[in-house]
Amino acid sequence: MGSSCYPVGLDVADDPASWVSAGFDVSADSTVSLGEISINLIGRHPDEAAAAAAPQQQGGLVGWSFCNLPDGIDAIHGIPTIAAAAPVARRTPHPNGAVSVDHIVFQSPDADTSIRELARKAGIEPIRETSTVRKGVRQVIFRPATAIIELVESKNTVGNPPRLFGLTLVTEDVDHTHRFLPESTKPPWPAVQPGRRMTVVQHAKHGVSVAMAFMSPHVKGLEGTSEDRERLFEQRARAQEAELEQRRKQQALAGPRL
Repeated sequence: MGSSCYPVGLDVADDPASWVSAGFDVSADSTVSLGEISINLIGRHPDEAAAAAAPQQQGGLVGWSFCNLPDGIDAIHGIPTIAAAAPVARRTPHPNGAVSVDHIVFQSPDADTSIRELARKAGIEPIRETSTVRKGVRQVIFRPATAIIELVESKNTVGNPPRLFGLTLVTEDVDHTHRFLPESTKPPWPAVQPGRRMTVVQHAKHGVSVAMAFMSPHVKGLEGTSEDRERLFEQRARAQEAELEQRRKQQALAGPRL
């Protein structure tokens, strides 16, 4: 970990009712507490004219805040960035089972610039990098505190501005999460990280604009180190891709629900 500067807040251009629909408790000040991260729901503009005047409120993760951020920083590689105090962590799970943020996905057209920006402005250095776990995807991992920042560069990010793309949340019980959200999640499957299982939320069904997954808690001691871990992650990623492709084929054979 090693950095005293770490993310503590995320601004999301969604309305509170959307997150309530997805099984989150939203406080009176339109925030969702997820461990060391506070989700600030700033709402969306209801009409096109207002949206054009404030494009940052058309949806998605539109900014973040850091504890112990140096003075004078207002952006990290184009992402609006402010200083904030660490929130009081919630100790009880949300109705959907969520307890904390596992990682924040930061998509970049130029990972090297993003790495330099995080280091120069926030003092955050990567702990791991791989281009083999996901085919054609460069993943750079930062862990300044509990929540991980996963920096992603691929052919799909080149030519687009840097952005905060999505969240993976830790749930105490991923099967409970699926049962709570049966119409917008699928039965959990093994994650790339050993000992963990996950499911992805069809967030648009709830009016949520942020890509979101739920994952069971981290299991210590199963990942190995260095090259062994990279080989294990790559093998599990291929197995996960094969399982999801098999599910897709089975769903296609079953046809639409009546």
